Formats: sequence, C-alpha cells, structure tokens
Amino acid sequence: ATARGALVEEGGFEGRLEASAPDLAAFIGVPPGAFRVAGQLAVGSDLVSLRDMVVDHAGVPGRGAAALRLGAEPRLEIALQASRLDLDAWLASFRAGPTTPIPVALDIAAEAASWRGIALRRLRGTLLREGDRFTLTDATMLLPGQTELELDGATAGPRLELAARAAGPALRETLLALGLPVEATDAARRRRFEARGRIAIGETEVGVSDLAATVDEARVTGAGVLRLGARPMIGMGLEFDRLDLDGQHVGIAQGTTAAGVAKIIGHHGQGILAIEVLLA
Repeated sequence: ATARGALVEEGGFEGRLEASAPDLAAFIGVPPGAFRVAGQLAVGSDLVSLRDMVVDHAGVPGRGAAALRLGAEPRLEIALQASRLDLDAWLASFRAGPTTPIPVALDIAAEAASWRGIALRRLRGTLLREGDRFTLTDATMLLPGQTELELDGATAGPRLELAARAAGPALRETLLALGLPVEATDAARRRRFEARGRIAIGETEVGVSDLAATVDEARVTGAGVLRLGARPMIGMGLEFDRLDLDGQHVGIAQGTTAAGVAKIIGHHGQGILAIEVLLA
C-alpha cells in the first residue's frame, strides 16, 4: 500500500491511497481473489475515510467508499457498487469470514447478480455483522418475471428470519425461474400478484408463514415449507377466497376430504408436493 498527501493544520492527514493484495478473504469476509483499491484518504481523530474509491476484486470492477468510525463505539462501514455480483459467494464468505472485533456494515449494489442460478437485477441492500449476528436491511431486487422483492431480517442462531414483500406482473414466470412445478398450468393464469409474509431459511429447509397475497384478483393466505435434500418436498396450506381450477392442469391426484377442503399429493421429478387448500 502507498499513501501520498499532506498533514492538515487541524490535525490528521489527507491524500491518496493505493493498495493491492492477492487475497483479502483471510482478513475480512469477502470471496477469494486479487484485490486493488484506490481513493482519497482522510485521517482524523475519530474517523478514517476513503472516498471516491475505485475497486477491482477478482476481475470485477466497482466504486464506493469506506469509513472507519473510531471512539467509544467503533464501526467499519463499506459502500460498494459493482457491475455484477455472485450473491452465493458473497453471502457464504461474509458469514464464514473471520469474526471482526468491531461491527462491519456492507452496503452493496449491483446491476446484475445471481443467487443459486437465478438471475437477479438491481440488487441493493445493507448487511451488518456484529459478532455472529447478521442483520439485513432495505434489501431490494428484481426477480425474473419483473417481480420486485423487498427483504428485511436477521439471523437467529443458524436460521435467517426475514420479512418479505413482493409484487409483479408475471408470477408464473417467476415461479418457473425458482424451479417450482407450474409448467402445466395455463400460461394466462398466475399473472399479476402482490404478497407479503415471513421467511425462515435453515440449513435444510425454507419456511413461509403469515402469507397474505393477491393472485389474479383472488386473495390467498397460508403457510408453506420447502425441505431440501435428495428428495425435496414442498408442503403448503393455503386458504382462498375463491378458486377457479379451469386451466390448472397440475397432473396430480386430488381428493376432497371435507366440504371446501382439498388435499393434493403428487410427485414432480424426484420430489414430493403436498398441498392443502381451504376455500373461505
């Protein structure tokens, strides 16, 4: 690292910093790869800042700023805007990285990103690490099908608990991109929707609770769970104010067990799908 500048009369230093490293993963929770940074450095009694920061990490260019706040409650804040982002690698590295002695807040934005093979656009959010606890705030992204997704939440032990809000004009396209078995449904259905609920992500399952949604002008409430593994399973309990099954060629066995209640069990690939539907 090299720094060029001058001391200022009121104390401190102002100048330009240029630094590089073969890998930062051992020092901070970022994916492995060569790293270069340059920017305007200012050092004061209670703040060290790097403005107009230009970054290249593992061949991906970016811009941003960083600030190390000193004093009674020190904190490192990093804002980074990148052209593209591998969200799987960043989340895994940020979580598995060495515990820092002070809180670290990462405000990140990317025009294009990927998560578990799903293409995302206009990703933005702030991830705060305090010891072993992670907090996600103001996270927004655009899913396939032009679905806008907003997330806020925090870790609770090994689980990540989130409040989610989503809306879009093409739910069927979004569900297909997420790998859900809706290929046989009528393409004219599952269009505009709005939804909110809570999501709990564990090591082997993803649960949705307090779901409240409007799909094709029908109101839906309920909960669901996706269990991962060699034979993934999706289980859902849904309540509709109305349900039109015309064109819903799901290709699975159905049985009505009580007035207004339908239990659906079926197979999709190597997985199992279980749905209980209640007509309000």
